[in-house]
Amino acid sequence: MKETCEGEFSRAVNAIKPRGFVAENVTGILNPKFNYFVKNIY
Repeated sequence: MKETCEGEFSRAVNAIKPRGFVAENVTGILNPKFNYFVKNIY
């Protein structure tokens, strides 16, 4: 479920293209398993 939520968040941000957004769990996003997610956002 967790991977689905993060993928959906990434999809929503990319689709809506807001001027800014806030994401939490900063420590967790540094985990190598989220590299794909981070690359798509930045």
